[in-house]
Amino acid sequence: MVYKTRSELDALVAALEAEVPMLIAGAEPLARQNIWASHAEIILAEAHAEDFDYVFDRLESMLRKYDIFDGPAGA
Repeated sequence: MVYKTRSELDALVAALEAEVPMLIAGAEPLARQNIWASHAEIILAEAHAEDFDYVFDRLESMLRKYDIFDGPAGA
């Protein structure tokens, strides 16, 4: 398997973050989780072992930022 470089992984994470609001807009909690997880899993699969924790932390931060598992406040 050919793994992505850290800068390529950063670009993938940034692209996902730019799309997250549109991807999860109006979706039910389980759908939000599934949508996000399917995208995140692809990125993590392309991370070499030495970059995995770095990418995981960035994705986890995005997860909290967008409150993907609980949904927006008041939803």
